[in-house]
Amino acid sequence: MFRLVPATLLLSLTTSLAGPLGALTPTPQPPGGKVFVFSCAVMFATTSRGSSATRPNQPQRTISEGVRSELTKEFNLAGFDSTAFQRMTDQICAGAPAELTAAGYEVITEGVADHYAYRRALGSGQESPQRQGNEGTSYIVYAPTGQKIMDAFVVGLSKSVGIEQGEYTMGVKLGARPVALLYTVDFASLEGDRGTVKADVALTVGLTAVTYDPSQSRCGKLSPFGEWKSYEFCLPKKAEPRLKGTYALEDDQERRSTDPIVSVEEYKDAGTRLVTAVSVLSIVADRGRSSGVATYKKFSVTVDPAKYEAAILEGSKGLVALAMKGASDPESRPKKGKR
Repeated sequence: MFRLVPATLLLSLTTSLAGPLGALTPTPQPPGGKVFVFSCAVMFATTSRGSSATRPNQPQRTISEGVRSELTKEFNLAGFDSTAFQRMTDQICAGAPAELTAAGYEVITEGVADHYAYRRALGSGQESPQRQGNEGTSYIVYAPTGQKIMDAFVVGLSKSVGIEQGEYTMGVKLGARPVALLYTVDFASLEGDRGTVKADVALTVGLTAVTYDPSQSRCGKLSPFGEWKSYEFCLPKKAEPRLKGTYALEDDQERRSTDPIVSVEEYKDAGTRLVTAVSVLSIVADRGRSSGVATYKKFSVTVDPAKYEAAILEGSKGLVALAMKGASDPESRPKKGKR
């Protein structure tokens, strides 16, 4: 005879079955997969320059004859505490693993710093801080306290080979994607156009992340001699996997703030009279020699130290998820970056 089953009994049956069935269900994996932070550094801009040159009644083109006028503007950061650079770098980079976790990645931290490939790559790293120039902007680059600058872009081509080999080897051995993070902090953007130089003074925080799948590799002993003879190192089978794995924030994704800017003042150097003096140049062009006048103007951009540091720390939050989006969604990969 059919009888209705009490709701309490159904509930107890469901509860008893949930245990063993749940145990058979595989644990969901983070959608981004496994990663580890191989390097992290922050570039702080200290000087920004922009130039523009024209001939009278002519657009800005290559000049072959006649008189040329040239204007250069230089903006220098003032009012900051240089010791804050290291403090900010430590905080920003220490928060990177948590940001990757929040972005949906499983972050490996154990065994990274003492991995044999990382220890060998340290030989190609540079001491922190380092000066770096990029398209008219002078930066000072910091790694976290006690670490070296391991960013391939900063150390240069000759040393980047050893760093990239260590990065790739660790990716293969750990079964995870390496992640290299390079934050940039700018305070002025200058653009020259037909004899004028436009300046946009604002604090901007950006990020370039490099990550790629290291599974396609070829591994072997580095050398039959020396300290690393018993270790295996790996290289990619195809060229440029690292370059294709570069994801940089676009301008509209960078964090922007004008609150830390206290003043922008033009100043004159009594010794060189950089602002008011006009010098005659001899300019070699495509089809001959021409002369012109050049004006160099210097400006001081003063920031409030506390607001400057607070804006950078706040602006750096959440950038990892934006930059790493290109790793899981190639169509969203930005075309423009700082590297």
